[in-house]
Formats: sequence, C-alpha cells, structure tokens
Amino acid sequence: MITVQLTAFLGCAAMIKIALWMPFMRALDTTHLIYTD
Repeated sequence: MITVQLTAFLGCAAMIKIALWMPFMRALDTTHLIYTD
C-alpha cells in the first residue's frame, strides 16, 4: 500500500511541477525568440 501511495504522490508532484514550469518555459521561449529576432 505504501509503494502505491508513494507512486501516486510522485506522479502528482511531477504533474504539479510540470504545470508550474510550463508557463515559465513558455515565457523563456518567447524572450529567447525576441532576443534572437
């Protein structure tokens, strides 16, 4: 049972981390495009 909960927790943490990182990475992409342009 513990391993299942741990896996679910890690999966949730990874999804949250990705959700938080996506706008940041997108912002970095746009600034990169602006600077290279």
